[in-house]
Amino acid sequence: KVLSHGFFAQVEDSCRYRFARKVALINNVEDMDEARRMADARIASGEISAYYLVSEILDAALKATGLNRQKLGPLPFYSNWALFALIVPGSNYMVHYDAEIGMLKPVNWIEPSLRLMLADSRVATTAPMWIHEDNIPAFREKAEEFNLGYGFSDQIYLLDRREFARPIYHHWTIASMRYPVSHIGPYFEQWVDAYLRVSKRYRATFMGARYIHPVEEGAAWSATAIPAALS
Repeated sequence: KVLSHGFFAQVEDSCRYRFARKVALINNVEDMDEARRMADARIASGEISAYYLVSEILDAALKATGLNRQKLGPLPFYSNWALFALIVPGSNYMVHYDAEIGMLKPVNWIEPSLRLMLADSRVATTAPMWIHEDNIPAFREKAEEFNLGYGFSDQIYLLDRREFARPIYHHWTIASMRYPVSHIGPYFEQWVDAYLRVSKRYRATFMGARYIHPVEEGAAWSATAIPAALS
């Protein structure tokens, strides 16, 4: 789906933003030759800037983040793509856009997010509002179009890679155990949530943009799951 014609153009249209680089991260696929063929076609058409095979060059990301393959535990595919996205060439600020994300309507949440992050050092990451978060009282304060609070989701987010491509993935909090499959082992989403809480940093949720994503854990968890990173 991610490597099909038009996917990255649709992402830009839904965010009303033209990214400097559009990168596909290929991970955990059954047919690597087919994935390469499709990715090469997207480069040839100018739809993406680059693609990377996470499994081939993951060690550099692990070194930057102070982790190793053993520490990824029994859920490596919940973390390895996210860690790798932190070190690929590109801008300091990166947006991750999950393969199954869909915006309810096109909204430019990127530029307001960048302005807020530059103005408020407490904000470490931003995201649109997931439609299923309406009744979760996790917000602590408001900042113009944003609600600020603890929490993190790896479905879609914007962050400064200079902060997260560091060895910060060793924190643990009881609150972080609320994540799906956290009883099996720690992973990126949970690590980031714990880091934000321990360091008293916020996620800013842009309330004027809403996105959809399957509720069921593992709805897209197959051998063809390919996240996307943009910067």
